[in-house]
Amino acid sequence: MTEVKKDATDQTFYVKLIDPTSGDEETGLTITDLDMSYVRNRAAAVKADATALAAADSAHGDNKMIEVDGTNAKGLYRADFPDAAFATGVDKVILVIAGAAIDTAYIHVDLIDNTNGDLKTLIDAVNTDLANETDGLGALKALIDTLTTNVGTVDTVVDGIQTDLSNGTDGLGALKALIDAVNTDLSNATDGLGALKTLLDALTTAVAAVGGQAGSGGTSTTLTITEGGVACDNVRVWVTTDLAGTNVVAGTLTTNSSGEVTFMLDAGDYYAWKEKGGVNFTNPETFTVS
Repeated sequence: MTEVKKDATDQTFYVKLIDPTSGDEETGLTITDLDMSYVRNRAAAVKADATALAAADSAHGDNKMIEVDGTNAKGLYRADFPDAAFATGVDKVILVIAGAAIDTAYIHVDLIDNTNGDLKTLIDAVNTDLANETDGLGALKALIDTLTTNVGTVDTVVDGIQTDLSNGTDGLGALKALIDAVNTDLSNATDGLGALKTLLDALTTAVAAVGGQAGSGGTSTTLTITEGGVACDNVRVWVTTDLAGTNVVAGTLTTNSSGEVTFMLDAGDYYAWKEKGGVNFTNPETFTVS
């Protein structure tokens, strides 16, 4: 079985022609006594009368034949078939050579899209492209090589960091040792950073107990702070339940551009305390939440 690329041109084949009676190779045949046909897959045969080529090495000629060498290659004939036999549209064609003095010869040809030579050409083009590091596949290969090198560099850096971290006297190791010491100190609630953490936790608990700066009551209460009849912004305001100002239940909050500040308070009587640099407020100011 032979493979030919679809739409190939000037196709030459070599075939051994046999005497049907003796089974010997036929020599000295008259070419014009032979018929050349091709049968494309699921199509009728297309026949032509063979004509003789001038020489075994002549240029291709449609439906032409010649005996190659009756002495040194007995029975071997060259046959040139027309391009139409190999056109795109089918995947096989049978080439036929017939005559009264010979057994009919058949050549089965598979028509393919790409030959091994096409594949080699593609591979050669890819290899050439890979050798070029400025564009195409070569640029991609160069990038991959760079990434591979950089990954190795990153691994080296990571190894260095890990080694440095295991050293508690300098570099990252010293920083880690310091962080470990801080964490240990924080876990100690009696002195150092641990004592500071304990104090901050206590302050956080105290703030939560009074509901935060806005207060923990159920009524939204907005106070408007004025000075000389004009709303006063950036005033620090806090609220107590006693005239002495010792029992703070909300604040300190700061008034907005409209002089307003809002607290969350329960029903009852309260005292508002105000403070702003350069302003003398009358403190405290009583108000009632109902």
